Amino acid sequence: MLGRVFGRVLAQLLGDGAVPAPPQFVLSLPPDAVERLDAGARDMARRALLAHNLGKFGESAALLRSALKRLAQNPDLLALLGMSELEAGREPQARDRLAEARRLEPKISRRYHDSGVRLYQAGERERALGCFLLASQLDQTEAAHFAAVGDALVALGREAEARTWYELSARLDMRPAYLIKSALAGLRAVYGSAEQVREARARYERELAKLDSIELRMEHPEVEVSYLPFYLAYIGMNDRLLQERLARIYLKACPGLAFSAPHCMPGRARTPGPIRVGFASAFFRRHSVGFYYNELIRRLLERGELDVHLISFGEVLDPELLELAAARSRHLALWQRELGECRARMAKLELDALLYADIGMHPISYFLAFARLAPVQICMAGHPVTTGIPSVDYYLSSELLERPDADAHYSERLLRLRSLPLVIKRPDATGPLLDRTTLGVSPDRHLYVCPMKLQKIHPEFDRAIAEILRRDPEGEVVMFQDRDSPAWDLQVKKRIAAAFPDVLERVNFMPWANPQEFYSILRHAAAALDTFHFGGGVTAIIVLAAGCPFVTLPGRMLAGRGVQGFYRKMGLTDCIATDFEDYVAKVLRLGRDAAFRDAVGARILERGGAIYENYEAADELTELLPRLLAERAAR
Repeated sequence: MLGRVFGRVLAQLLGDGAVPAPPQFVLSLPPDAVERLDAGARDMARRALLAHNLGKFGESAALLRSALKRLAQNPDLLALLGMSELEAGREPQARDRLAEARRLEPKISRRYHDSGVRLYQAGERERALGCFLLASQLDQTEAAHFAAVGDALVALGREAEARTWYELSARLDMRPAYLIKSALAGLRAVYGSAEQVREARARYERELAKLDSIELRMEHPEVEVSYLPFYLAYIGMNDRLLQERLARIYLKACPGLAFSAPHCMPGRARTPGPIRVGFASAFFRRHSVGFYYNELIRRLLERGELDVHLISFGEVLDPELLELAAARSRHLALWQRELGECRARMAKLELDALLYADIGMHPISYFLAFARLAPVQICMAGHPVTTGIPSVDYYLSSELLERPDADAHYSERLLRLRSLPLVIKRPDATGPLLDRTTLGVSPDRHLYVCPMKLQKIHPEFDRAIAEILRRDPEGEVVMFQDRDSPAWDLQVKKRIAAAFPDVLERVNFMPWANPQEFYSILRHAAAALDTFHFGGGVTAIIVLAAGCPFVTLPGRMLAGRGVQGFYRKMGLTDCIATDFEDYVAKVLRLGRDAAFRDAVGARILERGGAIYENYEAADELTELLPRLLAERAAR
């Protein structure tokens, strides 16, 4: 825990008394620093670090002072002692220790920063945070150290804390990337209240307007920023204007983003032959994007009517899809390639149509989308929100998913397929049914499962949980902790405890289960709960495969309309609510009426063929792309 002294330091830098919550981190020695210590000093340093990370700062400082008696001129021991004494409230002594470490090794802060980068890349984010924090204290004039603290906090799911560190970096250096990161970090994964949600979005809107009004220049935004407004879509509002403004900011700051491939120039005739189509993403693997689109791309590759190219920005791909594309020499791997090289290599394909499976989840695909790499460019719904990018011509969705007024939600022209715009295999939900005691759920309560990632638990959804449990005293709601961001479930618990303390005892936060356990929980459940305003996608596919009724209240935006799209394709309406009261009523009926629940579950299993292994989207795309290309040529 970063304590009171650090808070005073930050307050001085901020100049307005706004002190952030002390971030948790793991203090450690880089491997090269360990090698400089003899066996005795190394043992004392190890014990000191353990004490520090347990919050025993006085004990840590005492051990480090003993180690320094053996190695008086060791800058690493001095730096660590400075940190421990800061936390122990001995600020003057701490500053002396840190200054002495800098005197002995003038570039020590850079060494710790570089160690943090290596740890970050290796996935050790908390240890990386400790190195970045130490670097920031060894040199409080280097903005990059403060920005790196922000990056590590974002990776740990602690965006609210990260924002302050980006603000600090921007005050030290008005670099455009720091200003943009500061604005983006205001969008959190988990909020404390609905009011916080509204405030965060309004603040983001104001900050984008400010950025749009000043001159910014960047060479490589995909590296300098590498941070996207991913969580904006989870708020559940029309983001078109905000997305368009962000795209405009980037184009003004980096005009080179608007690259155009030679074959896309006006008057250039296309090369004869089948229509060349590229599908691009970093997530053609075990991921929601891969779940939606791998089978669709595989079918198009096998049919051969289109000349399909797989373009991957990720290191790991689905092995079957990779093998099929590679066998046809139709795989372009761009893992760890810089943006300019990606553009150049994609331009050589001379694609007629380029379909991004997602835009908004990976910096390379986001910034590539600003370029004109095919006459027809389409965003698919791997991330269900408009891009705001002028060079993305179309957004691929479905009449089963969109509202009649949905065209206004997109900067692109909205394409409504008759079918669902994906192809999915039926998950295997069979296997032995584990009993409730083994699963860790109540043996006799009505079980309501909310199997969603915690960033989807909007504060407005908390009221639905509370109403269900208040009206059903025998009910229990099961939610799942986040594997990568353990702080999130604590934040959601705290929020529910503050607003609805009377039901908290019957909200069960469980670790993510293995498939057999997860399907067993679904098979025991009275109902699954779709969230407002960003609902289930892959989750719905899995829940429905188990025959578990999934109650949904369709939202205004695409992100909240996936479950009702599946039901509409299946011709089922039992679990589609019309308003909040109807949502709660439908959940409670499933909980109390076992015969009705069984009948709904049976109909879901019976009609699942409408959504699983349904290749209508492949047929529609094969018909649609030539038409779009002809329209483009005519214009």
